[in-house]
Amino acid sequence: MTRYNLLFLQAYALAFAGAGLLARELGARPAAAAVAGAAFAWAPWRMSHNGHLNILSTGAIPLALFLLLVR
Repeated sequence: MTRYNLLFLQAYALAFAGAGLLARELGARPAAAAVAGAAFAWAPWRMSHNGHLNILSTGAIPLALFLLLVR
């Protein structure tokens, strides 16, 4: 149960970091990137699927897009 809870928290952290880094790479200021990360990580469609870790694990998508754009 502890491992599931840690994965649950890391899914939100990965979504926040991935969206924030992607927004920063696309030219957003740091505060705006933090807002974009928070908006993606705690979006209503993600909050409605809290019981499904596979759906919450979509945070790697913006992170992968960020890594594709890094020069």
